[in-house]
Amino acid sequence: MMGFRKVEIILNGFNTPFYLTFNHGLDGDVYKFHYFPLQAQTITEGTYIISVARAGYIFGHKRIAGSCIIAPDGEILEKTEKLDEDIIYASLDLDRCKTVRDQKYLGERAEPQVLLNDLNKYLNG
Repeated sequence: MMGFRKVEIILNGFNTPFYLTFNHGLDGDVYKFHYFPLQAQTITEGTYIISVARAGYIFGHKRIAGSCIIAPDGEILEKTEKLDEDIIYASLDLDRCKTVRDQKYLGERAEPQVLLNDLNKYLNG
């Protein structure tokens, strides 16, 4: 829906622990598994994501940091994995949002009523 509404920037806060209690086998790849879903969402929505994280020990648990700025095509423009306060910056070209969305939503076909009509035709033969 954010892509349909032409959202250009999503601000996301998170509080990911370093040690994943549900699967300790992933602990060594915690950053990879942190960035993948964010990259997928930027591509899905055709939007930038600015994701801001806690770092250090919070409530007795070590947090990963991992603040990042990701472009609509999934490129990580900037990130920090420093386990203490840090600030990151990136220049955003909002035309990149349109470029990604245009490849996916194809003009008027992106209108929800058109998609629902097509779905109804498909389901009802």
